[in-house]
Amino acid sequence: MLRAVRQVLEGNLFVSPRFAEKLIFKAVSASETNAASPVDSLSDRELEVLTMLGKGHSTKSVPHNLNLSIKTIETQRAHIKEKLGLSDSNEMTRKTNAAAEG
Repeated sequence: MLRAVRQVLEGNLFVSPRFAEKLIFKAVSASETNAASPVDSLSDRELEVLTMLGKGHSTKSVPHNLNLSIKTIETQRAHIKEKLGLSDSNEMTRKTNAAAEG
C-alpha cells in the first residue's frame, strides 16, 4: 500500500499485480471470444508499459527497462489513460484498488 501511495504522490500510475493480471486475462479472453475490450485498443508497447507499472515499476524505471525515454513512457501513460477512459492517475489508482479487492 505504501508503495502505491508513493507512486501516486510522484505522479505515477499504480496498477496492482493482481489487476495487471486481470487486464491481461481479460485481453486474452476477449480475443478468444472476439468481444471488444478497452484493453484491446492498447498497443503492445502500451500493454507492456501498463504491465510494468502494475508490477510496481515507477515511471522513471520503466524507460530504463525498455530502453525508451521518460517522455515516451509519459506519452504511453497518457494513451493508456485515454484508451481505458480514465481521467487521471487517481482514477487509475481507484480502479486498480477496487479490482484488487474484488
